[in-house]
Amino acid sequence: MKKTGYDRWLYNGLMMSIVGLGAIGSAQAQTQARTADAPTSEEQVAPGEPAAPAESDVADIVVTGQRLGFSTTSQIKRDAPQSVSVLTTTDLRNIPDTILIDIVRRVPGLQVSQGGGGGIVSIRGLSQTENRLNGRNFPSGIGRNFDIATLPGDLVSGVAVYKTPTSDQIEGGIAGIVDFRTRRPFDFDGFAASITAKGVHTNLDGKVDPIVSAYASDRWQTGIGDVGVLVGGSFQRQRNGLDLLTTNGNTLQTGPGGTNIDAPTSVYKRYFFNNKELATGYGSAQWRPNDALEMVVDVLYNSTSNTGGLQNLSVALGAQASDPVTGAARGAVATGPFALYPNSNAFRSGNYRNVPVESGLDVFGGTLNAFQAGYNATYKQDAATISFDAAYTRSTFEGPGGGIAMTTTAPTVAYNADARYPSFVIGGVDQTNPANYKFSNFFEYINRDKSEDIALRLDGTYNFEGTLRTIQVGLRYDDRTIGHTGGFRGAGIPATIGSVVDSRLTELTANDLYENTPISQRQWASFGPRVLTRYLAGTRGQFGVAGGVPDAPASAYDGKETVISAYGMATFAVPVFGIPVDGNVGVRVVQTDFTLNGTRTINTTVGGVTTTGLAPQSSGSKYVDVLPSANLRLTLARNLFLRLAYSQQVSRPGFAQLAPITTLNFQDRIGSSGNPDLKPLRADQLDASLEYYFGPDNSIYTAGFYKDVSGFIRNETTQAAVAGFQITRPVNATDGYVAGGEVGYRQTFSFLPGPLSGLGVQGSYTYVEGTRSPNAAGYIVPYEQITRHNYQLSGTYRKYGISANVNWVWRSKLLEATSNDPRGRPDYRTPFGQLDANLIYALNPRVNLILSGVNLTQSLIRRSFQDERFFAQDALENRRIYAGVQIKLGGGI
Repeated sequence: MKKTGYDRWLYNGLMMSIVGLGAIGSAQAQTQARTADAPTSEEQVAPGEPAAPAESDVADIVVTGQRLGFSTTSQIKRDAPQSVSVLTTTDLRNIPDTILIDIVRRVPGLQVSQGGGGGIVSIRGLSQTENRLNGRNFPSGIGRNFDIATLPGDLVSGVAVYKTPTSDQIEGGIAGIVDFRTRRPFDFDGFAASITAKGVHTNLDGKVDPIVSAYASDRWQTGIGDVGVLVGGSFQRQRNGLDLLTTNGNTLQTGPGGTNIDAPTSVYKRYFFNNKELATGYGSAQWRPNDALEMVVDVLYNSTSNTGGLQNLSVALGAQASDPVTGAARGAVATGPFALYPNSNAFRSGNYRNVPVESGLDVFGGTLNAFQAGYNATYKQDAATISFDAAYTRSTFEGPGGGIAMTTTAPTVAYNADARYPSFVIGGVDQTNPANYKFSNFFEYINRDKSEDIALRLDGTYNFEGTLRTIQVGLRYDDRTIGHTGGFRGAGIPATIGSVVDSRLTELTANDLYENTPISQRQWASFGPRVLTRYLAGTRGQFGVAGGVPDAPASAYDGKETVISAYGMATFAVPVFGIPVDGNVGVRVVQTDFTLNGTRTINTTVGGVTTTGLAPQSSGSKYVDVLPSANLRLTLARNLFLRLAYSQQVSRPGFAQLAPITTLNFQDRIGSSGNPDLKPLRADQLDASLEYYFGPDNSIYTAGFYKDVSGFIRNETTQAAVAGFQITRPVNATDGYVAGGEVGYRQTFSFLPGPLSGLGVQGSYTYVEGTRSPNAAGYIVPYEQITRHNYQLSGTYRKYGISANVNWVWRSKLLEATSNDPRGRPDYRTPFGQLDANLIYALNPRVNLILSGVNLTQSLIRRSFQDERFFAQDALENRRIYAGVQIKLGGGI
């Protein structure tokens, strides 16, 4: 099997994390200089042929890349200087997923908490991961990471997930680092091109949308050396939908006879929609004037346009202070009868009268534009190597949103929470008739973010021949500025406003919420997305306002962060009691200087008259972290390795988490605020793994890890911050730990006869445990986004032009938020699994037919407050089916 450019790049990249090389060419030059008899990258291995046996001096394999020509997924993992999982080009071209988040779900040891087209990636139980693009930071908006749901999978030729760090790697990922690599022209021997066209069907709306990607690459031997150029692009439109039933949590309410009932406040039936367009262009130019020098330029532009929203029908079962239209006191009356859980006052089902009902639309979204240009030069002379890397990243985000609502009163409402599909039934009023409603709410907002980042890096390496193999030193400078502006406009209800019917703004929702389930009365009158997008001027006119939302100075803030770091690292190889040991040890010293500027509201009273104004507010900190690391590999037998690792890491809070502003959702009466006093998360980390390799791409491993963490950030909800709203705010939790174990297995069954020789399997299981501590309301909770049991299982078939893959991932219960209802209860997601599948059939060497599916089982996602008695949400996400064709030219991969 011919090895791809990315296999060569990733293998060398892992080797370079020992010797400090920053480009492919220099590593290849080193390999050629030191292992003239090693297989070249163009040699082939017959199917099922075992790889060449390793030399007894394992350290020589690691440093020189002697196995370069035979680098498979297992081989790369085996020869890496640290614990790592990879997906090579060979892996990715057999799993043609469309966005990066669908790809990383297949990596052993990773967990994805997904919903609504986005998601959170965790490595071994922690979500504080760092995403890299070609080894560089790619911050977008005011986030520290780029959102992997906004980049297409088509541009990526490989993924490396580092579970233990080395001192030369950029700090920030307590959990680990996910590094995506885009294609480059030296990945190919000459001209190469490919075009892929697919359509994607989503079952909840029945639409079919296009996905198109292409690239072209060539390289030439010229008078100035080896030159290569690659350009590529991708466009895709994807719709995502969810059927939702949601509550805002429980409060103590007075039932019949003065009894206290722990009952829901508001319950919502919801259609969620999310329409996303991704347009990406990328390019790369490489120049190797001689064997000693190589330079590369990478350019990427990504534009993500997103429109999302919720059509809501809610019943307010808890008492309300006043009618939003007339101001008159009103509220639901709990009439009973009520069913309660045994030996508790927890609500199961019950009846209410005089219930406020609200039907509305929330729209949110925006456009994120991100650009990065990166330059790398690597020079090697004899035993010395110098690498310089520079990157400039700029991103902007503009996100408008708003809401419109109308209200009525239901004579009766019956709500049953004790069911797989909880539901409420409205009686005495036709919820589908707009004539029964009055306008109750209209609001708009705008958020604008901008970010600029300049990152410089200089690395130097000197190679030795003895026990000490290399000394590597480096400097890094990163300067980032961010800015946020925004505004909010809440329109009152004009006395002269016409009827809902006369406005002609309403429409009926679909009549298929949770189809084929016991959910009743699915359809209701609401507003379509166009009301707050295409027809917005007319909507504003109904409420007596015009023009865009003005910026509010109180919501603006800007920040600047400068990070300067230096590191030193040594690699070595030495026998210990006859056991070959190789590894690296180093230290990284990091200075962080951070400032955030905003405004605060002040009230001044003079002569009995109070005036409100704004005053500047600044926060920031400057701190130094010393981060040692060590990675050892012991060769216990020819194909049996023991890895031991220790490191210290730091993860900084996000800018939005630190921002001194509060954002409110007037439909749900909830909000979020930042916390300028947040501290960084720090961890001491221990890791051990035992790995056994057999056959050309087969392995089995077991690992254990322990992280002593300080300053873990979690989300707490309070009622007091803003009257009538539940406000969620990040806080630092008490110190604690995260620990666990992992086992994994990968094998291709090439030894089986005939058609069965194309079968393969990969699986992993991760167990994670951590500190449990009380939240602000006294509930004992774990750290957020940690699941105790996680597993992934893939079956593959590759033969006769068929490449098929079925992948199942499953996670046990996880904590979404430390407290998230009026009584401070934690918000848990119940166990959840997802099934994906891919099928590629090669009509000929140049044409592939593609069929794939995401979320095929369409599993129900449930959330509960504290335990199953306190229902929080049911979510059913759509199934996506892709079908298309790929045409390859030249050496396309």
